[in-house]
Formats: sequence, C-alpha cells, structure tokens
Amino acid sequence: MSSRHVLRIAALCILLSGCQAQQTLPQLEATPVNPPAVQQQDPDVKTPPSMATTSDLTEDAYMRSTTIYSYIENYSDTLVMDAVNKAIEKQLSDTRTSIYTNLRIKNANDRFSLDHSEDAETRHDANDDDNAGHDQLANTTSEDLVNLSLEGTALYVDANLLSYRIKGVTDDDSLLSQQQFLNFDLPSGQRIHLFDILSEEALYSAFADAYALQYQSPMNTHIFDYWQIDSAFHFNDQDEIEIIAPAYYLSYEQTEPFTITVSVTPYGDGDMKLPHIAAVIDYTIRTDYSDAFNLNYIYPVILGDSNQFMQINDAIKARIDTAMNYNIALAIEDHAANENDAFDLRPYYYAANYRTYTNTQRYLSIGLNFYQYTGGAHGLSSATYFNYDLNSGAAIQLSDLFETDFDYQTYINDIIYNAIDTLETEENSYVFEGISEDQKFYLDDNWIVIYFEPYEIAPYAAGAPTFKIPLPNSEM
Repeated sequence: MSSRHVLRIAALCILLSGCQAQQTLPQLEATPVNPPAVQQQDPDVKTPPSMATTSDLTEDAYMRSTTIYSYIENYSDTLVMDAVNKAIEKQLSDTRTSIYTNLRIKNANDRFSLDHSEDAETRHDANDDDNAGHDQLANTTSEDLVNLSLEGTALYVDANLLSYRIKGVTDDDSLLSQQQFLNFDLPSGQRIHLFDILSEEALYSAFADAYALQYQSPMNTHIFDYWQIDSAFHFNDQDEIEIIAPAYYLSYEQTEPFTITVSVTPYGDGDMKLPHIAAVIDYTIRTDYSDAFNLNYIYPVILGDSNQFMQINDAIKARIDTAMNYNIALAIEDHAANENDAFDLRPYYYAANYRTYTNTQRYLSIGLNFYQYTGGAHGLSSATYFNYDLNSGAAIQLSDLFETDFDYQTYINDIIYNAIDTLETEENSYVFEGISEDQKFYLDDNWIVIYFEPYEIAPYAAGAPTFKIPLPNSEM
C-alpha cells in the first residue's frame, strides 16, 4: 500500500528537563538488638508505591523507537495501580504516534515536492514505474531510520501523589521534541488537574508577576487553555509545583518556553478528597492506509467482565466502526472518481482519540474526538460523548441530571447567553437559539460541559465552543 501523500498537520510541544527526588538511607549500627514486636499497619495509612523500570525497542518503515519508562510495580490498591499504569502507557503511545505521524508527513511532503518539481515529467518518462522518481525517499534502510528516544520518568512520588514526565526526542532536527506531564492522586487514582490545586486567578497572577520581570510587551489576558496548561505542570515536592508555558503562549515576545515555580498547600494536607475511580481504561489502536486514505483511530476499552462495562465498550466500538466504514468508503469513492482528473488528490487523513472526563463510582464520562482532512484550508473536528450513571447502568441524558420539575433548558440557555455576551466580537459572532433535545455534553468534576461542533453556533475561528454549567445539588 502506498502512503505517497499525507496531509500537513502541525504539532507544537515543548522540551524541558526535570529532576527526580532521591533519598539517602541512614547507616545502621552493627550492634545486635532484639527484634521489635511486629506491629499491625493501619489500613487507612497509605504507603508510597514501589516503582520499577522497563524498556522496549521497536522499528518500522521510518523510525527506530527506544522506550525506557518507570511504572508502578507494587501498590496496595491494585485498581489504582492498573489505572495509572494504563494512563502512562497511553501517553507514551500518543507521544510516539504524534512524532511518527510528523515524520510520515515530512517524508510524504518531500516525495510530493519531488513529484511536482520541474523535472518530474522527464523523470517519469525515463522510468516505467511511476514511483521510481522518488525511490531514494521511499526505500529507507536501517541506517536511514530516525531514532526516537522516549522516556517516562517519575519526578516525585509519595503516599499521596505521583508526578510523571514523558519526553520524546529524535535525532532529526526538523522534528519537534515533545514533553508532557501526568499527575495522579494515588488514594483515588484520579488525575490531578492544575485548577484542583491553584485557582485561575492565582495562576494568572503568578505568571503576570514573573512575566513582567522579563518582557516589555503586555501579557495575553485570555491565555489559559485548560487542557494545554493542565499537561504542562509537575510537582517538585508536596508544596511546590513548576508550570511551563509553551513559546508564544503568553505573548508574541515570548519566543521560548517560560517556567514559573509556585508554592501550594502541601498536597494531601488540604481538604480536597477526590472520589475513587470505578474503571480501569485501556485502549485499542486501529490503523489502515491506502492510496486513498490514512487512518489512525485510538479508542478506549474498559477492562472488566461486568455487563455494564461491556455495554459501554460495545457502544463506543459501534461509533468507531460507523465512522471508519463511512470515511474509508468516502475516500475510496472520491479518489476513484478523481483518477482521470488533472490535479493530484492527496490521501484523506482520519484520526480519532479519546479523553476520560469523569471516572467515579457514580458517573463515567468519556469523549471520542474525531479529526479529518479531505483537502481545503483546514481539517474538521467533531466529538461524541458517552455519559453513564454507574448506579443504574443507563446512559445519561441532560434531563436526567436535574429534578423532574426543573426547567433545565432555560437554566442552561441563560448561562450560555451570558457567556456569549463576553465572547462575541466583530470577527466571531455567535448564532445561538438554545440547546437541542439531543445536545452534546460531558461531565467534568461537578460541571456539565455543553459542547458545540465547529460552525454550529460560531465561525471556524471560534473552534468548538464549550460552556461550563454548574450541576445543582449534586456530586460526581
């Protein structure tokens, strides 16, 4: 199968360094003593997990990947241990896939440029094989492979938290290195989000104070994209975090990553208590390639034999199957119709990934995020959400989250109208007439997040608008 042409996708990540906490063990005296009486450990007292390291080496058509990462080898709560390890493996896979995709794009663009260079016609006339003109680019050897070093490191571990860094570096200067942080609340197994421990106002103030000491231009007033900044911080110890703003995140003058250190309430000593996870979520990767398309779908699989989890898995897989079948058929049909046309139609690109927004004993909320590029100025994103009440096993509708006699539609519409008043500009005008009966949403902490597709209520420049709605008198 040919992969001559792929769409151009940009991936921007940052590479920074971190340090790992170490302990020095005290020297023991050699004087013999009677062994102490065995004491029973308090079951409510958590001990830090023990970590181990493993490695892996893989090769494919373009890249040689060396992966070395640490994982939880032993922990009193096996559900948490499995969930954290799966999350680490998923992020390692995502980083490898992102860098590999960028490499495929680079090689495909090189071949596309060669095919369309001034001497392309002469080259094709001299070769019976239409692909002979770029054999040098297509037929790589083991010496030509790009080397990827992928590392997963525990930066800080104690009884309450695990702060983890994943870093990918290649020996190809044209490929951006990538780095991301994962922070886990070990008693519950939940991800620790930045705004769990630091208010948005405090975060902005910390950046503004440090920024003013180094730069002259004003700092952006609306800078904190939730998910981007959420993966850009880690703990140095219980009461100190380090946050890294990517280049150009604070202003156009900020051309390099910008790091600040912030003191916080010692983690585990505060009032915050996260709900324990209910599910261990693994993932499946499905890929397919041809002259007409390149497809890479990553979707969740909930581990366990309960009928409830199997029904959720079936619903997610059915949505993936529908999208794959439709998109592949569309790509094949369009490229077949284009065979006799003068212009070169690049392969369509399709991708899917997922995010777990809520995973508690009561609710499970997972989003499937789809992306496609079939030509034109830009690709198009969409999303599907799976929200379940784990007490009943039923899928949740918006109306299920409110009392029967509560006018939830007016309640939600009013919040969205007020938010649009602050967002709307001459360039980005919104057309909102109220939520629909089958409105897309997901659950995040004690919030309902209302989701609209690109173009649904605003121009493409506004992205996929989301609005956070407080969930009255309820806890996740």
